[in-house]
Amino acid sequence: MNPFITPDGKNYRRWINILPGFMLPGSAQFLSGRRRAGGFWILTYLIMVAWTFVMLMNPASTFSFDEPHGFNFLSWSFLICLWVDACRKPIPWSGWKGCGKYILCMVIVLLLPVLLFRQFVIQANEISSDSMSPTLLGGVADAQGNVIGGDHIFVNKLAYNRSEPARGDVVLFRTTDGMGPLVKTGTVFVKRVVGLPGETISIDPPSVLVDGVVLDAPGIFYGMTQGTEGYEGYTLAHAIDGACLVSAHDSVSLADDEYLLLGDNSRKSLDGRYFGPVSRENILGKVIYIFAPADRKKWMP
Repeated sequence: MNPFITPDGKNYRRWINILPGFMLPGSAQFLSGRRRAGGFWILTYLIMVAWTFVMLMNPASTFSFDEPHGFNFLSWSFLICLWVDACRKPIPWSGWKGCGKYILCMVIVLLLPVLLFRQFVIQANEISSDSMSPTLLGGVADAQGNVIGGDHIFVNKLAYNRSEPARGDVVLFRTTDGMGPLVKTGTVFVKRVVGLPGETISIDPPSVLVDGVVLDAPGIFYGMTQGTEGYEGYTLAHAIDGACLVSAHDSVSLADDEYLLLGDNSRKSLDGRYFGPVSRENILGKVIYIFAPADRKKWMP
């Protein structure tokens, strides 16, 4: 007995309807000829997606992906009803070639746009360390050593298509060769832009000096040096191989395409004090929003 095709060879078995329904709600109904039902499920799905997005991007809402929520029950109820309805009428057999074409179409229509969106528009990341605390909070290690509960952020990868990183921006960047023994090449870090191209940066704790002048603007830097809102100012790097800013007499001079990126929690941050400047081409985007946990949701300045 063929588990995929009915004995008469005219239809797929009804359990197969779950598969296209799983990839795109309503598609199984369309394939079986129930176009009105398919339109209903697709419209319902799009409304749920839009509602989820609005609630996720609203800092005042309690909705968050990483916490139990009534929406999870609603989502599973929707899927179960969708799959039950999808199996009401079998899909006509179109051969293995037809099945392959459908899967390819779904990949192109669904998966490819998602991958392109993540690569070039908005990327989600989780903060795993306290190097940017209290601006961004890292996770807490459980008994098995797994880090859980860190801030989840959205990074705008189009932010610098028509402009350059500004001082004070919190950015995502990629590490490269030559950043020293402590840095693994090809990983991504989140730090704050402190030094801009052409400047000379030094640290006289708790302050950063730009061309010999104490940095106090934008206001976040003044708050750091004053120790307000949980900030503790900047410290010098430990004296290890490759470190750039070990004493108040050390400085880093930036080329025309280089930036100095530092963590807000200077005592626990592996940043530009150790690995030096980061080139413009390795800055991937600007952190724009914390979307989880629910009590941490907010837009970044």
